[in-house]
Amino acid sequence: MINVEENLREICRRKGLRLSDVADRMGAGQSNLVSSVKGNPKLSTLQDIADALNVSISELLTAKPEKSLGL
Repeated sequence: MINVEENLREICRRKGLRLSDVADRMGAGQSNLVSSVKGNPKLSTLQDIADALNVSISELLTAKPEKSLGL
């Protein structure tokens, strides 16, 4: 199962960003950002996050191979 929150955190880690940095770029609070990606996030929310991170929506939604294989 794809975990958008995990992917978001991993992308932030790779880019040297904090969740609060992404939230600031979106004009939202960090807690709002995290709660908005839990469960079934709206497409518009995913687009806003992708834009803030300068990545594609598909990167937010792509399961990491090492995670899905249990490695």
